[in-house]
Parts: sequence; structure tokens; C-alpha cells
Amino acid sequence: MLIEYLPEFLQNIEEFKKLFDAEDFFIDKLKTQINQAFLDQYVLYAGEESVQRYEKIMGLKKGKKNIEQRRIALYIRITDKLPYTIINLSKQLCIVCGKDNFFLFVKHNDYMIYVRLLNMDNTALSEVKEILDKMIPANMVINIVFKNIHEFFKPLKHSKLKNFSHLSIQNDLIERGF
Repeated sequence: MLIEYLPEFLQNIEEFKKLFDAEDFFIDKLKTQINQAFLDQYVLYAGEESVQRYEKIMGLKKGKKNIEQRRIALYIRITDKLPYTIINLSKQLCIVCGKDNFFLFVKHNDYMIYVRLLNMDNTALSEVKEILDKMIPANMVINIVFKNIHEFFKPLKHSKLKNFSHLSIQNDLIERGF
């Protein structure tokens, strides 16, 4: 890589080849470190050392979480802001659960919030509970159901499901307590 900056007649000398090969290793390592320093500015892309530093600053414990779960936990702490609205709650749940892995439904007159967590691992459940405890007012009842949605649709054929919209299926699942 560095040898390309030499004139053509010097590039063929063996000593220069060896010298620049040795320096290329350090240049590549430096580029990697510079790229990681840039990524460390963003919690969702931070490396192990930066995640540990952020956790120490925020007073979080590592626990048994992997690096990705720790990044998400940090991101939630950083982006946590008032006012707590349904839109902000949905955004937080999207980060933890994934866009299509939860249903959120609010019955304002009954002071109920229904959260259906779909096709997730158990580790995200504690994170979801923490978000809900922080963002939901004390006068609201939280109903969390953690299930695999595919089990519900397994016996049904596509010919039956094609007659329903996504919203009607979602509302039907909520009414059935799924």
C-alpha cells in the first residue's frame, strides 16, 4: 500500500518492499482504530471498551447480556426523554423488540395498555418491563403477553387468512387476549 507512493524504479528494491510491508500492518491497524473511534461515538455501534465506559458512566451492570443487548440498554437510557407518549413508547419498543415483534394497544377509557411481545428471546422481556414501568403512568394497568404468534396461525390455511387485513387480525388477537 505505502510502496505505491514510491517511484516505479524504487518499488522493485527488496529492502523497500520489506520495509513497507512491515509498515502496512501498522497503517492498517491505525485505520481500524480510527474507524472504531468514530463508531464509538454512537452507542449502537460502540465496541466492547466503549460500552464498558458508557455502562460505568451510567451506573449500569453488565450482567449476562451480550454486547448487542448492552448497547440497546445504553441506547434506551440515552434516548429516554420527556414527554412520555405512545409514540415515544413505540419507538423504544421498536429498538428493543424489533419493528414487527410487538403489538401496542391502549384502551384509554379502561386505563389499560396491552403489549403483546412476539417471537422474541426472554432476555428482552426485562428490558421491556423496565421501559413500561418508567413510561406508563401509575393509574394505567399494563397487560403484557409474551407468546409465539406463529403457534396461533399454524392450524389456519392461507386461503382463510387472505380475507383479513393485518389490522383486523391484530385487533382480533388483542380481543382474544393473545
